[in-house]
Amino acid sequence: MKVNMKIFDCNVSYGFEIMPAAKKFEFVKDLIADMDKHNILKAMVYNCEGKQNLSCFSNLKLSENIKSYKDRLCAVYCFRPNIGTEMYTPAQWEQSIKDNDIKGIYFYPNDYQFDVDLLGSYFQVFNSMKLPVFVEFAAGFGFAYKIDFSALHKFLSKYTNTPFILTNAGMMNDFEIFRLSELHNNFYLELSGFQGNMALEEYVSRFGSERLLFGSRAPFFSPVPMIGKIHYSKLKASDKENICYNNMQRLVDEVNYENHQ
Repeated sequence: MKVNMKIFDCNVSYGFEIMPAAKKFEFVKDLIADMDKHNILKAMVYNCEGKQNLSCFSNLKLSENIKSYKDRLCAVYCFRPNIGTEMYTPAQWEQSIKDNDIKGIYFYPNDYQFDVDLLGSYFQVFNSMKLPVFVEFAAGFGFAYKIDFSALHKFLSKYTNTPFILTNAGMMNDFEIFRLSELHNNFYLELSGFQGNMALEEYVSRFGSERLLFGSRAPFFSPVPMIGKIHYSKLKASDKENICYNNMQRLVDEVNYENHQ
């Protein structure tokens, strides 16, 4: 499905994945071909192998794989460090983020349960850079786990320069989503799971369109439903442009490696 909207997809992965998917993006070129098919201009991309193994190896592979597509793809590191070892200190994460022009962090909270004592020194680095952190609400069919919203609230309160982007969450969690949107300007919502009847219109009427982000969750899902959802919504053109492109581009532009102390 092609429509006349400029699209920046914030939730895309490639690489070996054990979960069933609508397509397989084994290589970055497969992802680019699918983006071209659906007229998607840019994407935030992570190597999904980083969810299953120590992330350092998949992150380095990601940086190398997308070098030829830097005008189309922004790299997102998977955050699964071997905490407590000399190889994966916050300082080394900081340097790798800078060296490889990383624009986001994919955080799998089931691993570390939003433990401030354990993760704080890492998140201070992300916060100082205004680095977007993608937080996955649930994994697997039947929701293998669900996010701790009270813990997310604490992180949003503590790391106020960090845009926290909740992914894969749906209308069944509208109470928590709306509450976090009321309390935190650094809370953002990726829309691949948020597809209830008039859900977009309700959210925008309450909070505006500046914290909603187009996400397809490709290759697990096709981008077509999300494109159609926004295209046929009753939102104003300016709101559609914010959701589809402007908001994610603004967050990428605000990443700043130089101000880290």
